[in-house]
Amino acid sequence: MRMVTSIDSDFNYQECETLYNNVKDQMDNHCEFKNIVENSHFYSFYNGNLLAGCIYISSEDGKLFLSGFSVRKNHLKNIKAIKRVISFYNCPIYAKTKHRNAEIVLKKCGFKLIKIDENKIKYLKKED
Repeated sequence: MRMVTSIDSDFNYQECETLYNNVKDQMDNHCEFKNIVENSHFYSFYNGNLLAGCIYISSEDGKLFLSGFSVRKNHLKNIKAIKRVISFYNCPIYAKTKHRNAEIVLKKCGFKLIKIDENKIKYLKKED
């Protein structure tokens, strides 16, 4: 699996933005793509030469939160990519989602459910 950051010379901004626009209606986060790339540690990952998905780490209330998006039916590659990205950080990382599929993938990456809020958003945490 090849992984590219947003500062790498071969980062394909347009390709990642297109994937984001195709899936953003199913996401909990509706930020502008430009803001996500500019205000996070952004990684895109590839299956061969095909974009498989993107993961980004952003800061919220002094905590690091993992988010991302990918092509459909890509769970095993997502797990591998998430595990690789979180290995870059030596601190607790959080995630939040309403989606059961995302929760399952996160749990397979070592995240533990820590709370569910009144909006049914599940908060998960991965210890360092």
